[in-house]
Formats: sequence, C-alpha cells, structure tokens
Amino acid sequence: MQQQVYERICALVYDEAGIRIRPGKESMVASRLAKRVRALGLESETDYLEYLERELATEVVALLDVISTNVTSFYRESEHFKVLADSHRQLLRAGAKRVRYWCAASSTGEEPYTIAMTLAEVERELGARPDCRLLATDISTRVLKEASDGAYNNARMAGVPEELRKRYFARTEIAGVEMHRAIPELSSRIMFRRLNLSQPPFPMRGPLDAVFCRNVMFYFDEPVKEALVAEFHRLLKPGGLLFVGKSESLPPGSPGYVRAGSSVFRKVN
Repeated sequence: MQQQVYERICALVYDEAGIRIRPGKESMVASRLAKRVRALGLESETDYLEYLERELATEVVALLDVISTNVTSFYRESEHFKVLADSHRQLLRAGAKRVRYWCAASSTGEEPYTIAMTLAEVERELGARPDCRLLATDISTRVLKEASDGAYNNARMAGVPEELRKRYFARTEIAGVEMHRAIPELSSRIMFRRLNLSQPPFPMRGPLDAVFCRNVMFYFDEPVKEALVAEFHRLLKPGGLLFVGKSESLPPGSPGYVRAGSSVFRKVN
C-alpha cells in the first residue's frame, strides 16, 4: 500500500469516526480495504481512495464497516454483570418503574444480550415487571445486522450458562449449522441503532441508569474521549453507572464521577 494512500485513509477514518489507527497497521488496512476494492470492481487501493473521496457521503459507512475491529463474547469481563445485577436489583427494590440502559459499542450483540439476560434474571428473581429498555449502538452496520438477528453458533454460545441458554435462546438451523437465536422475550428488550461515538451530542435525552462503553475508547485520542465521557455524564442520572473496559480509564480530570468498582464509575453530580 502506498504510504500516501495509507495516511489519507487513516485521516479519513479519524475525521469520520474518531478512530486513531496506530502506526504500523498498513498490512491490516490493506487487507481490509481489499474487500471494498473487490466489491466495487476497482483495480487498486489508489482507485478506491479516489472513489471514496468522490462518494464519501455514502461510502464512508462501508469503509468504517471493514476497518472496525469487533472482538466480543458473552459475559466478557463477567464481574461487571454482577455489579449491573446488584444495581438493577437496588433500583427495583426502591420502586423504580422505568429503567434505561445503553450499550454504546454493541458489536455483534453478545454484550447487549448479556446485559438483557442479566436484567431479566433480576426481574425474574424479584417478580418485577418494570418498563426496562436497552439501547445498543455501533458504528458498523455490518455488525448491527448480525446483532439484531441474534443468532449464534455453539462456539460463540460457550460462555452462556446452560440454564440461561435454554431459557433465553431457541435452537435453530441456518445453512446446516446448529444455531441459537434470542427469543422475543429477550430481543424485544433491545433497540439496535447506528451511532458514531465521535460526534456528540447524541440524539437521546436520558436520563440513563447505566452506560456500557467497554473496549472502544482506546481507539480514540484524548479530545474524543473527553467529549464522549462528558456526553455520558450529561445522559446519566445522578448515581448512574459508567462501565469501561479493563484496559481503559477515564480521561484525567473527568468531572462528576467516582470509582464504584473495577472499571466502573458512578456519576455524582
């Protein structure tokens, strides 16, 4: 890949999504761009860059789809879901009738479905039926389509306890492969939408009881992270929780949060 093409692609990805591609990723970018070069019937990465700049308004979504890295699993960083369960339980015991959650980087859906199962299990335990909804967003239309379908093979379901798998997923077969699809009781809790986290303010009002934004902020530089964390603060209700990835932290001087657990922060004002 020509260096000037690589640098221009990196600049466009940053400008459009706030994602900083680290140095030395030329081979990765070239292999991912190759998918679009083939799909569009172009000859080279240079041709693709010319096409991209000409058709940026429509092609940028496809570019971000192929560039985005999506690594996830059910019950990843499982201690967070214990904190979530405890918080949801406290809200319901205090009489909350309306609760709202946001999974800000949903990827292929394992995380939001884990959140939804955690909430459903607490409500089942307490015999409660609150108005409970979960917004799940991602910048990639490709992963959002897979997430909204909610079907996973045996290998991807390995992290789901058998009791929960039987309760919340139905066995099906797709192209000769055994799959497990989220039942309507679970999937109806979740609303999937495309959202660019680098472009606040976001089109929701809140207040939210918790936000999951895990393993995505390390792609952003400090200004983008600061704006994002400030927007979470705007949307969270006082006492609301912000969950980030184990390898992440809030930007220095982030206002209005106190630590509430490992990679968990509580809004205090």
